[in-house]
Amino acid sequence: MHSSSHFDPQLGLDIHLYPWPLPTPHIGLVFDVFDYLPLLGTTVNVNSIKRSSAGTGGIAVHIPVGGVWVPPFRAPGGPQLDNELFMGSKTVSVDGEPFSRIGMPVLGCNIVGMIPPLRLKRTTKPKQLSLTLPLTFNLALPNNVNVGGPPTINLMALLMKAGLSGLGKGIKKLKKTPKWQQFMERFKKLRKKLFKNMDSGFLKCNMLRAEPVDIRDGSVHLEQQDFVVRGRLPLSWVRYYSSADIDEEGWCGYGWSTPADITLEIMPEEQAAMLHQPEGVMLFPALPDSDGIEHAVNGLPEGARLWREQGSDATCWRVALENNTELHFLGQTGQLPLEKVADFNGNAWLFSRQHGELKAIREFCLLGPTGREIIVTSEHGRLLALRLLDTRTGDLSPLIRYEYNQAGELIAQLDAFSHANTFRYRQRRMVSHIDRLGQGFHYAFDDAWRVVHAWGDGGVWDYHFDYHPLLNEVVVTDSLGHTSRITFDENGLPVSEIDPEGGNTILGYDTLGRTVSLIDPEGRHYRWEYDEQGRIVAEHLPGGGVIHARYNAAGQPLSHIDENGEEWQLQYDERGNLTAQSDPTGVTRRYRYDSLGQLSEADEPGTGITRYQYDDLGFPCAITESGAASLLLRHSVRGNPEQKTDGNGAVTHYFWDRKDRLTAICEPDGREIRFEYDREDRPVCCTDEAGRITRLSYTPTGMLSGCETADGARTLYHYDPEDRLLAVINQTGQRWQLTRDALGRVVTETDYYGQSTHYRWDKSENLIARRDPLGREVRYRYNAAGQLSERRCGDNPDTRYQYDACGRLVLCENPWRRLTWRYDAAGRILCEEQDDFQLRYRWNERGLLLSRESDAGHQVSYAWDGHDRLLGVQLNSDKPVRFSYNAHGQRSHEQLSDEVTRLLSYDPQGRLNAQQVVRGEQPLFSTGFSYDRDGNLTLKQDSLWGDDRYRYDPTGRLLAHCDPQGVIRRFVQDAAGNPFTSVLNESENQPERWSRTGSLNGVRYCFDRAGELRQRQSGQSDAEAEHFVWDEHRQLTAVRRGTRQVRYGYDGLGRRVF
Repeated sequence: MHSSSHFDPQLGLDIHLYPWPLPTPHIGLVFDVFDYLPLLGTTVNVNSIKRSSAGTGGIAVHIPVGGVWVPPFRAPGGPQLDNELFMGSKTVSVDGEPFSRIGMPVLGCNIVGMIPPLRLKRTTKPKQLSLTLPLTFNLALPNNVNVGGPPTINLMALLMKAGLSGLGKGIKKLKKTPKWQQFMERFKKLRKKLFKNMDSGFLKCNMLRAEPVDIRDGSVHLEQQDFVVRGRLPLSWVRYYSSADIDEEGWCGYGWSTPADITLEIMPEEQAAMLHQPEGVMLFPALPDSDGIEHAVNGLPEGARLWREQGSDATCWRVALENNTELHFLGQTGQLPLEKVADFNGNAWLFSRQHGELKAIREFCLLGPTGREIIVTSEHGRLLALRLLDTRTGDLSPLIRYEYNQAGELIAQLDAFSHANTFRYRQRRMVSHIDRLGQGFHYAFDDAWRVVHAWGDGGVWDYHFDYHPLLNEVVVTDSLGHTSRITFDENGLPVSEIDPEGGNTILGYDTLGRTVSLIDPEGRHYRWEYDEQGRIVAEHLPGGGVIHARYNAAGQPLSHIDENGEEWQLQYDERGNLTAQSDPTGVTRRYRYDSLGQLSEADEPGTGITRYQYDDLGFPCAITESGAASLLLRHSVRGNPEQKTDGNGAVTHYFWDRKDRLTAICEPDGREIRFEYDREDRPVCCTDEAGRITRLSYTPTGMLSGCETADGARTLYHYDPEDRLLAVINQTGQRWQLTRDALGRVVTETDYYGQSTHYRWDKSENLIARRDPLGREVRYRYNAAGQLSERRCGDNPDTRYQYDACGRLVLCENPWRRLTWRYDAAGRILCEEQDDFQLRYRWNERGLLLSRESDAGHQVSYAWDGHDRLLGVQLNSDKPVRFSYNAHGQRSHEQLSDEVTRLLSYDPQGRLNAQQVVRGEQPLFSTGFSYDRDGNLTLKQDSLWGDDRYRYDPTGRLLAHCDPQGVIRRFVQDAAGNPFTSVLNESENQPERWSRTGSLNGVRYCFDRAGELRQRQSGQSDAEAEHFVWDEHRQLTAVRRGTRQVRYGYDGLGRRVF
């Protein structure tokens, strides 16, 4: 399959919260600025374009199907602008990572899923703000580089945890305590306030509809991130607005709150405390009995802890959050302002105030001040500007500025380039907000100050809201006239939603307002249990499986017990740093830290030991991978890498603008790559080393609308008012059209030649039928857990699937082949059985493959060195092939036999430039490789066969090949990469005779409506024609030529078996 590279398209689904969890269609484009950075960056190009591997990022374009998300777009836990390729080839490596190809899954943001995997070569990339699932697929554009091998994910086994953010049960012990009734009385008094201000992400369903409206009370909610100061303890500055809180006056005006507005309210009469944060309120239903962490009380709805410590001159209240940070407050009672944000390693940001005015936010580590300060300019209780000061040099750089009207309302937020987001109000309630490019969103209220109409300029996201207080219902009508009906309980928690297609989702809650059950429109039932701290301890899945979790006193997960009862364990040091992670078979990943809590050593099976060193501000300055030379880095005061020095001494420079956006890269040989951005920080232009330009354009709402490559060819994307993809216009003007139902699901897909494929879905977003342009229909069935269990054509199933309790495929059976699998406790395959033929696998104590043995009597054995690099491969009792490596970790020596050796060498960019095969000291043959400035192979010199030369177009596509005999073969393609022009053959009287034909190099090709090759003819005689037969799954089943015929069969995974 052809390989993947930057600017390849991606298609798939995410799962995000509207009033209920809904799959969200997702298109994307592979483009990772971090591939141009030191350590993270790639040294490999495909057709002059940066390669993509497991971990490469992309630009994600979400297509909402149920309103606006909660959290909103680009907010923590909400849909994100980026994604990353999840998998690559297990046998083809690029830059030490699995090389990705067409069809590889892409990790997109989701409300359920897993923590984005830690990729040690990409540790300086921004942290993903959402959980992820691999529900998007890479559609690599055709190229001349093919990648084979089974897929692999190349990541450390991470704890899989439930991503739904609500909680429930786990209070049985608490209910038995004498303080329960007293607690419930206090809780009832505070419950209304708690639920009213509760972070909506906690509810397991999205309360924000349109752009953005909280339909619980019809208020406007807005969340914007102004900046992030990176370091050992990153400081993220996020502003929140709620029209329900206009009586609250924050540092940015009425209804606004920032980290500077975080307070702890100590209420001695109620014997309770409330933590007020911009993202919501947390209740502590009791106050500590005594001083010290051992007397800490737990918060609701999540598992934070509150305790008190007496200092020499003040009382300090400390709140430990589940993200391993602490908030410190000084004072006895009342509303206490935030004093300090700290982690368990002694890193902190100290909020300095004078006479109640915030003056500075200073960074500290265990050794004292780091020299970085955020200088705060304020006036009359309003923030005016925040700037980052390096006290060591005196350098001062802008972060953000704010402007207000005479009423003290925030009317503009200005970035480091003075580009403004603006806001308009009526009686303190926001009626418009306009981004830096002029796109506005507007709100109209009824007499009760509930939003009844929300819309964006240009008719996008045009929503109406109809409130029925007596029924506790809200009816939401979207931009296309589709309606959803949401019902709430007496506490304002959603209990039912009827979607535009009639599907009903039902939620249940416990006494504390935590979600304990969800029933989807197909009747699949999810349940959750919690401990006394409100942490999820069990998730019951629709198929009957149960996932358990245990935590330590600090709320960190200690173990994850899967559906089979196998336990994945984690260990921490006294400061809460992860030190070990073990799977059920004992394979362990170990980590060590320095005195400042910085990762100093990581020992991961498959990569060996990697060591890290850091500068004074906590940014990596040296990274030494196992068995390789050190990589040296230099960062700016804002944490941007400015210089990289590799093991050969080659230096790469990086340049950034005032908003921390990468603008240029200067390679060691003087080549430059440049980037440009629009005012909304989206990349719009990339100029490569040869000066060729790729341009990206966007709709006013930020959806990708066009990509223009260096040859001037342009691909366009069209959307409906809900920002759902409707059409793709390729480089030659052909249109690929999508038609959607009321939930945004694709029901008809019409290709570039007018031929349509139809889709049917069940109420839970599972595809149940697909009918192609030839009228062939494939139907799908699912088990109670929502897993594909049967695929059928006609009346009889042609493929059956079965899974174990953990969801791993254990049976795949069709008429041609029965496949079964067995796994060890950690999910590594032990045995694959194909009918009566077995393949058996063994693994060592570090989880590396030791051998594969077949029933044919053959065994392939693998040996590994102390750096977990492949040392040798042996077939049966033959002499093993052995490998050795150079100082940079590159394979340099292959001992093919006792006498024959292959020697490999590389250029400064890490590309193979020569290989030589020798017998003893006598050379047998050699091959040399040369590349152009873009990394394209231009010359291959073979000592036996001669020279091959290659030439490319501006986009890196192969134009010509000259072989050693001097014969030139030219490759002519149109702008879309098609090698010939198609001719449509239609007949109004006989529509079944439709075909599409074209010729290339004297060969005529004929395709049917489904795009399948039906005939290939190289001469004039029909006897020379080859005829191709395909099944409903688009698999080739027969080839006929004259009276001869060859037939093919496939297993249930699409692999050819005969």
